[in-house]
Amino acid sequence: MIVMELLLAIEGGGTKTRVLLGDTSGAVLAREVGGPASGLYISRGTYAREISRLLGRVKRTAEAAGGKVVSVGLGGPMDADLVQASVRRFFGEVRFVLAAEGEIAFALHGTEWGVSLVAGTGASCRALTQEGASTACGGFGPQFGDEGSGKGPAQITAQAF
Repeated sequence: MIVMELLLAIEGGGTKTRVLLGDTSGAVLAREVGGPASGLYISRGTYAREISRLLGRVKRTAEAAGGKVVSVGLGGPMDADLVQASVRRFFGEVRFVLAAEGEIAFALHGTEWGVSLVAGTGASCRALTQEGASTACGGFGPQFGDEGSGKGPAQITAQAF
């Protein structure tokens, strides 16, 4: 029996957690949205229950599709150790890829150079040149400004590369 390989993407920030289950062709099989993932806005125990609730629903979809989650991408300011442990409880051993939101944006668009601006509860910017040089600013959380976000002061900072 051939088992369909499935991919899981989890993005958690200050406002919400998004979980997507997809197949290797890019079809999205399940979308789940929960509350905040950042330790600045939610306790570890509450988040553990929330991520378990989301993963439980996704697991039912994976089982109904006859698939097995083989790879999981994580992005955002969440407790990665807690999320990885929760994923393993539901799906067993899987491959994890941890990335910053700016890196994820480049990967999703197949872009090797350019500028990625992420503006959610937090805000960050990442720039890559064609030669491979990079720079970034923001994304440090409201305690350090988090310029341009919905939770921090409206300021603009930049770093030359």
